[in-house]
Amino acid sequence: MKVSECRPEVQRFACAMEARLQINEFGDGWQKCDVEVLFFRVVEAIGIVAMGMNIPAEPSRAAQENMIRRLVDVANFAMMTAKRIAEFDEK
Repeated sequence: MKVSECRPEVQRFACAMEARLQINEFGDGWQKCDVEVLFFRVVEAIGIVAMGMNIPAEPSRAAQENMIRRLVDVANFAMMTAKRIAEFDEK
């Protein structure tokens, strides 16, 4: 499947993930991280999202953007973990 064939909301979220990755990119980065470390980061990021779930019925734009950014972090750490796990077969 090509990205262009994905639903618009999937494409927007993927673009948000890539933008966040580019902001935080430095050195060897996550490609060299142990799977256990990345998995811990997934759990940690989920915890951060869970702590912020007391959002008012109509959150401010800033609150919305913050929650979306946190969810993108969860998705990125999950993607990183999955990529590193997939590399086990490549060795």
